[in-house]
This record gives sequence, C-alpha cells and structure tokens, in this order.
Amino acid sequence: MSWSRAPRPILVKRCWACSYASMEMRIAFPALLERFPGLRVSPWAEVRAFQMVYGPASLPVAW
Repeated sequence: MSWSRAPRPILVKRCWACSYASMEMRIAFPALLERFPGLRVSPWAEVRAFQMVYGPASLPVAW
C-alpha cells in the first residue's frame, strides 16, 4: 500500500433510467406544447414532498 498516491474521487452513481427519463422529458414536453399550444397546467396540481422526492403527484391539464 502506497500512502503517497492521491486519493481516488468518490463517484456518484446514477441509475441509467434517471438519465433516460430526463432526456425523454426534454424532448416530450416541447413536442407536446407545440402540438397543443393551449395546453396548461391546472391550478389544482398536487405537489408531493417526501424525503428526497419532490414534484407533482399528478399533473392535471386544461385546454
């Protein structure tokens, strides 16, 4: 064991599905809004805040 080496950085692992879902939403939302320009989020959208997960529990939309 050599104590003179620099320590290795700690790598944060991320699930591949997280990256895929992020890419999917970057493509899907603009396409959806382009196809339905009057689409908007309803004012009664329920927000979920549970430990590390934060975001809409559901996303009702209106025309």
